[in-house]
Order: sequence, then C-alpha cells, then structure tokens
Amino acid sequence: MEKTLKPVSTRAQFGRNLRLLSSRYPSVSEVCRQLDINRAQFNRYLNGESYPRPDMLARICDFFETDARILTDPLETIAKTQPDLMNHPEIREFTATQNTKVTEEALPSGIYRFSRRSFMFPESFVIGLMYIYRRDGWTFIKGAETRKSVREQGLSDDASVRQYRGYVQKLEGGFGAMVSRRNARRARSTL
Repeated sequence: MEKTLKPVSTRAQFGRNLRLLSSRYPSVSEVCRQLDINRAQFNRYLNGESYPRPDMLARICDFFETDARILTDPLETIAKTQPDLMNHPEIREFTATQNTKVTEEALPSGIYRFSRRSFMFPESFVIGLMYIYRRDGWTFIKGAETRKSVREQGLSDDASVRQYRGYVQKLEGGFGAMVSRRNARRARSTL
C-alpha cells in the first residue's frame, strides 16, 4: 500500500528542506531578497505553516536548482537536478522548447541531399547528404562534409573532422538545425 503523506507532514518536510537549502546562504534575508519574496511569507514556509503558490514553488526550485520533490521528500534523497540546456532558467523563455518537437509527418526521418552557400567562398555552393533521425523525443541530424569542402576550409580531411551532428527544430516557415563538428570546434545554425 502506498504511503500517503498528511498536509501537516508535507508542509513540515518542505520547511525542513527549505531551511537546509537556505543554510547555504549568509542569511534568510539574503535568500528572500534574491527570490524577491516577503520575509514573513518565507518564514511561514520555513515553519511548515503554508505551501507556496505554483509560480513561487517554481521560482524556489529554480533558485535552489532542485525540483518540486522538496515538498514531500527529504532533501538528501533528492539528486541535484540540472535542467537541460533548452529549459535552463537563463534562456527558457527564449528557446521555445515546444519547437524542438518536430513530428515525423512534418520532417520524415531519412537521408536528405542539401546545398548551401559556402561559408568560405560565398560565390560557391556546398552539396552534401545528411541523415535526419529521432531519439528520446528529439530530432537529430548527422552527416559529413566532403573531403574537398573541408580542405578548402583549411581543415584536415580526416573523417572525424568532416563529421557533424546537431538537432532540428521548427522555425517560422520551415526548420532550423544547430550543428557542430566533433568537440564543438565549429558550430552553425542551418537548414
């Protein structure tokens, strides 16, 4: 049988967790300033007297780099969560993560031929093949530039240098891809 927590015990657990997280800062007042929260309200959370609103809970979780399990689970059992890059609080409102979900119908998996203007020689075009595939809910792209193309850019024509990978997302009027060579030596947005 699943253990059901009573509201009093969950508020108390949240208060304990919040106290532990706040202890990493010089003072509770400093935490309140950084969270932009009223000190009296924050004290009610610390004392297990109330829960935060969902928007405040999200702000608290982002600030302490944790998740909503701080309401119910002891802090030591919660692994520190790292938001994925597209959902990081610094850029989340600018990345439109819903655009990273590209359906199979919109852009079928498979091999595509492409041409693009050369970055080195704007009067020339590069022609190549790329593979679009899906894994873990993301749409990925991988391919390799021709030996001639990488030599013209002053790079080694070794296969590891010619390879690139990235992800695809929806944009107004089409798709875009952020691609990079191995170890992110060079990156570009394309498609």
